[in-house]
Amino acid sequence: MTKVLFLDIDGVLNSNFWNDNHQREISDGILIDEQKIKLLAQLVKKTKAKIILHSGWRVWFDDKLNPTRKEAQRLVEMLAMEGLAIDGVTPDLTTEEIRRTKRFSMVKADEILLWLKEHEDVSAWVVLDDLDLHNIQVEEYQVKPDQRVGLTMDDVRLAEDILLEVKMDISNLEKGHFERTEKAANYLLGLVLAGKKRATSSSLWAYEIEGEAVPKVGDRCVITYWDGTPGCVIETTNVRIIPYADMTYEIARLEGEDDTLESWQKTHQQFFTEEGKELGYTFSENMPVVFEEFKVIEVL
Repeated sequence: MTKVLFLDIDGVLNSNFWNDNHQREISDGILIDEQKIKLLAQLVKKTKAKIILHSGWRVWFDDKLNPTRKEAQRLVEMLAMEGLAIDGVTPDLTTEEIRRTKRFSMVKADEILLWLKEHEDVSAWVVLDDLDLHNIQVEEYQVKPDQRVGLTMDDVRLAEDILLEVKMDISNLEKGHFERTEKAANYLLGLVLAGKKRATSSSLWAYEIEGEAVPKVGDRCVITYWDGTPGCVIETTNVRIIPYADMTYEIARLEGEDDTLESWQKTHQQFFTEEGKELGYTFSENMPVVFEEFKVIEVL
């Protein structure tokens, strides 16, 4: 059985920071950070994974994986210096419109899943890509480097855990469910697991009354079903405090629950009113709302 690493290039093996400081190398066709190659080598050698290119760079290789541009040739040479090689590429499902608008992330997940369907001997796989791939099944196996800095040692460790199937220790993570009823709690968790819900709203006053800290970027917790069964681990990616009256649908839609701002306002006013009666605050249009965005780290 085979372990596979689906590799993106830009934002992974280079970064905004590296690009800004290596214009001379870039002009010579060197678009790769040597230090990122060394980190990649550590990952591949430990897990014995095969590298499958799923980057736009694949168009710079012919059918036999021979490079057709000097940038690709330099990539091959830098990989070879660490004993690495590209073992294959994902199929190209891009359309003329996708290529024109450069929205490659819209089909990357489908390309990965199609490759996996055609290679049934894969025992474990991971995706290194800095983009949102819009697919909950793939996101579960994705390590998403920050494109500003590229691949890091933390990213390598996460990828190793996925390829070596090391389960996350959740014993010290805070655990809880959404909403105030069994039906609503289980429904909202289902939206998260389906990739539709990527944010949640809370009253800042509730945090203050209960003496709890407002979530911050990087926080992790376990979202459970109503009965306490773990569903998934999420990580906070953005937090903003917005007056209830200033909420927009562009923001509210990230919760994945409502089709209009009016619907969001109706359901959340009801929730905050009921919660306020229990905790001792009174809902108002000026109430500060903690809007927390998150990503799924692991499905349990």
